[in-house]
Amino acid sequence: MTSTNWSAALNQAQPSTGFQPLPPGTYRFRIVSGTGKMAQTDAPMISVQLEVISEGPKKGRKIFHNWVLPFGRNDTDPDKQAERLGYFLGDMLAFGVTKEWLAQFPDINKQACDSIGGAIVNMTCKAVVKLQANDSSRNNVNAFTADDGIDPPPPTEVAGPGRVGGVAPPPAMPGISGPGGGFPSPGLPAAPQLPQAPVAPAYQAPAPEPTAPVYQPPQAPGTGAPGPQAVQPPQAPQAPALPTPTQQMPGMPGAGPQAPAFQPPQAPQMPQAPQMPGAPAAPQASF
Repeated sequence: MTSTNWSAALNQAQPSTGFQPLPPGTYRFRIVSGTGKMAQTDAPMISVQLEVISEGPKKGRKIFHNWVLPFGRNDTDPDKQAERLGYFLGDMLAFGVTKEWLAQFPDINKQACDSIGGAIVNMTCKAVVKLQANDSSRNNVNAFTADDGIDPPPPTEVAGPGRVGGVAPPPAMPGISGPGGGFPSPGLPAAPQLPQAPVAPAYQAPAPEPTAPVYQPPQAPGTGAPGPQAVQPPQAPQAPALPTPTQQMPGMPGAGPQAPAFQPPQAPQMPQAPQMPGAPAAPQASF
């Protein structure tokens, strides 16, 4: 029995990243190979290998795809058969394969699928790549369309939970901790966890104090919106007028009768002098 130097083998070996799936997105492909096979359900299928021809870091990457025709032992529903066959015919149109061309085969079997796969070798197309729902390390390819020669925008690789660069990490070996943990030493207690220092509360700036309202002078009338009117100061009460000596103030006790108004005496009229009789007129001389 040949002995194996375990330590020497570990020093020489390098971890293999294995097959990494393509990031989800749209790519341009070239059919590298195409053959006919039989699925586990005894359904005929066309197995092809596609190569990325889009410019970018993923150019040259290869991916596999199978068209499983709905004629297996479990395909007994005519409606589901017609639906699946319709998807297959739609994908074949991306390579110029029409329903009339496929009608030349009297029956669909492994030999017919081998002829169809060989006919589309070196043809180009566009297709949408996704990650499988139950296995994120594998791709699904669908939505085949004719190649227009225009490279689609490169897909963005987003690392999801538990994935490194969009690829699921390898399963952990039993007895070995995760990344950075190292292999646990047997018989040694785990190092105690140091208490974390309390985090100082974040500084909260005090709220600004309210400012006094800006004084607005009253506007002159007629220049715009009516402003506040000036307050009129109260007027002092006026004293009542005093009664004159000739008036009697009503309601005053002890007031005497009103004195009669003073009338000055009139001067007596002088008698007129008697008129003197006139002198006789002198006789006029006659010549």
